[in-house]
Amino acid sequence: ENYVEGKKLREFVSRLASKYLDNRYHNFMHALDVSHSVFRYLSMVQADAFLSMLDQFALLVAAIAHDVGHFGMTNGFLIETQHELAVLYNDKSPLENMHCSR
Repeated sequence: ENYVEGKKLREFVSRLASKYLDNRYHNFMHALDVSHSVFRYLSMVQADAFLSMLDQFALLVAAIAHDVGHFGMTNGFLIETQHELAVLYNDKSPLENMHCSR
């Protein structure tokens, strides 16, 4: 079953790629690596038996988008340096909260 036309999917992925920042680890290549790993895990466990195609698609979208906007610092670093995100989120998972707010 196809939920998204190929052209729309390519545009979506292209826009996501443009939102990833150029840093050593949390970049678009990392997103592709995580997406491929999720795809392999879904295949290896035969996820079709217990997840709908929509659920599997949602997992793949989450995998490729999971670090959009990540600028390469850890939560610990942000908290120790009193970065604006740490202050904004009261030292509670600033990066995760930043991702959720987007």
